[in-house]
Amino acid sequence: MTELNNEVFVLDVYGKRFNLKNTYEIKTGDFLKTKNVPASFILKNKTKLCLSAHSSIKINAQVLLKENYEITFQFRSGTLYLSIPINSTDTHNVKFLNYSIKNFKNDLFLSKENELELINYRNNLNLLFKGQENIKVVPLSYLTLSNDGDVINSGKIINSDDIKKKFLAGCMNKASKDKLKNNSRVLQYGCVTQNGKLVCGNRYK
Repeated sequence: MTELNNEVFVLDVYGKRFNLKNTYEIKTGDFLKTKNVPASFILKNKTKLCLSAHSSIKINAQVLLKENYEITFQFRSGTLYLSIPINSTDTHNVKFLNYSIKNFKNDLFLSKENELELINYRNNLNLLFKGQENIKVVPLSYLTLSNDGDVINSGKIINSDDIKKKFLAGCMNKASKDKLKNNSRVLQYGCVTQNGKLVCGNRYK
């Protein structure tokens, strides 16, 4: 763990509660949450996690495969910004409700407040619902998702300032902020067919 900013509270698999520290190594079963203020931290493999106030994630699994790790994050509540380096040799998976993303290398925004929202910044994503491929998410896409695996037709415009203020200053990568800001006024919902599959989402046009 490196570059910890603000308090993150941990409940480990043995029921022990403590504050996260720079010297701590996350383990399978750790439940991490913020309270009244946002926080951020960077893992030793340079993966960055930014949590808004009143947010939580769980480390579902951290498995050593040969020389690299496979880490599965379960997003539980609040708002999360997750950034994984493109050159990372570890495997990262993300789960939220009945959705999951496997072998993820990207910048991702997730919010589970009034609605389940997702912003994909860089790479194409294959979003799974209950383990089955359901939605292909193109770069620079905003989605509102239902509990049943459907994309909700939303015309809501995402404003980068509304997102940035949820996190600590400087937490989001500059490229992600700039792309969102430059395209926020022309975000439109639409569906296209790709490889025989219907791909839906809000896109920058």
